[in-house]
Amino acid sequence: LARKLYELGRRRVIILKVTAGGTPLAQDPNTTADWNVHSTNEMYKRLKDRYKTLTDFLDNQGTKYNVDGFYWVQGESDVNKEDFAAAYETNLRDLVSTARTDFSMSDTAKFVIGKISTATSIGVHHSLQGDAGCAPYTCAQLLTFNDEVRAAQQAVADSVPGTTIVDTAPLARTGLGLHLSNVSQLELGKELAESTELTTDKKLPVQKESIVSGIEEWNRIYNPNIQPEAFHRDGGSSVRLGNSILWMFGDTFYSVVNADNGKHARSSTAATAPINDPFNLSEPVDANGAPYQFLPLNDEERQYNADSTNAADRYIKWPGNAVNTSPTEAYVYYQHIKSSPSGATNLGVGIARVSEGQTVATDVNESLFPPDQLYLPAVTHNGTLYLRYCQGVHLNFDQICATAKVPVDQLTDRSKYLFWDGDSWNPNIDSADFEAPGRGFAMMWSDYLGKYVMLSTRAFSGSVTMRTADRPQGPWSDAEHIYNTLGSKYSAIFYAHPELNSSDGNILAFSFVKEETDQNMASSIYGLRITLADGIDNGLNADNGGGTGVDDGPEDTGDTTPRPPLTGLIGRAVVGVSMMFAAGAFLASAVYGNREGSKKSEK
Repeated sequence: LARKLYELGRRRVIILKVTAGGTPLAQDPNTTADWNVHSTNEMYKRLKDRYKTLTDFLDNQGTKYNVDGFYWVQGESDVNKEDFAAAYETNLRDLVSTARTDFSMSDTAKFVIGKISTATSIGVHHSLQGDAGCAPYTCAQLLTFNDEVRAAQQAVADSVPGTTIVDTAPLARTGLGLHLSNVSQLELGKELAESTELTTDKKLPVQKESIVSGIEEWNRIYNPNIQPEAFHRDGGSSVRLGNSILWMFGDTFYSVVNADNGKHARSSTAATAPINDPFNLSEPVDANGAPYQFLPLNDEERQYNADSTNAADRYIKWPGNAVNTSPTEAYVYYQHIKSSPSGATNLGVGIARVSEGQTVATDVNESLFPPDQLYLPAVTHNGTLYLRYCQGVHLNFDQICATAKVPVDQLTDRSKYLFWDGDSWNPNIDSADFEAPGRGFAMMWSDYLGKYVMLSTRAFSGSVTMRTADRPQGPWSDAEHIYNTLGSKYSAIFYAHPELNSSDGNILAFSFVKEETDQNMASSIYGLRITLADGIDNGLNADNGGGTGVDDGPEDTGDTTPRPPLTGLIGRAVVGVSMMFAAGAFLASAVYGNREGSKKSEK
């Protein structure tokens, strides 16, 4: 339902789903969960309570909203009793009229009925047990009740304004023929969405076109000369050093053993490639053909890892982004971790130095940031490095992030780092404001757009989204879905590769780790080549309030006019939200864009 609504043009949508199995629309003294609007403290009351919780939250956010749809897929429980079936039309008319009032549904809102059918299930039970399978009625009687409920639903759809219907009878069922199959559930969602979108003048605000005209998976990033079928890496950040690209990886696995410790893995490795042939990787290997550890461990940690008999019991250094301090030298930020069979302990963020031609770095500071403040590089622009530290929200499926900055030429000096507190840059790390979106993100500055661009994903998702902003600390545009990774359970660990962008800036280069669906490949790193649309208004003209697009934004330039996002989604500050309800066996409400918009501070 949500995906089809999006495909058909909806953007700011909330679906409120309130549902319970085996719940009739008729008043039933034998259950505390019927949907009758005249019942007390039962399903309809539960729907109103959930709606109030949701709208209280939206009201507190200052968000405008409309209720533009109500999806009702229910009725099987009313087929099972003669008097329930006989009262269905009256009860459904009461539900439609009461819901329109209680939820202040918009004039153009559709009440969509899923026209149920238990005929297949009744036939299955009759074939297994005869009329005993339909007791206390005969199977012929149940078929009559089924037809009566279906006729009642059709009569309401035909006679009540703003009501439409979708027939579920043609959809395939599973089990004992009552429940829709998974494929049928998906098809029903599409049909429900089409029943509102294709029959209603939505009066939606004009949507911006996407800034992306094309996206493709580019190349697999690996060294085919080292056990190609058993050689797995994650990570995949890069930096230009002279006339070559240095590729930096996290956990690296292979079939040969390391000459120094007899293990089949390293926690970090690196390879180089010519700048004009960036995917032609090569790297030195030891006497056994294994790559070297890129971020060196200290003597104690090396010995501990060599003595460990459990692969989960080890010290780890995972590289993040590297920052050029000269054309041939860079500093690599890394996570320092102690792993154990019971979990992992963060030891902090460190930095190491690497020069052109090297695939083994030199450690500079193992504890630049402490374990509870894991700031890592996000983007460099105009001589300033911006970093982010993210925390999980929504059961850790998403993240919110704080932002820090430091002059590139002072990045080794911890005292020079400043932290965005929501209003200004502050040297107090504890003042940092966690508001910017995150999760698997990669960020770069785009001269072509005159904005920062961020790719991200949700946990365990193959979906790739894009946002834009005038400043690294935000505010960021809403996330525009631009791609689903191919042949992958999910995508993770995104990196930006500005050194691989096209010369005109029209093509942006990113990479991500793909959890392969092929059981012989645990994970692989792939490039993503994103082509931007032509003729984009980058938001820097006078009509949008001017502005310079420089990295620190309004607090440094005096420009306080928020510019619109460049992605295809309209932000909350531009329009409101549209709600849809799903109730019964399935109740939905959608919130669509309010024309007046809503207030949100620049922060």
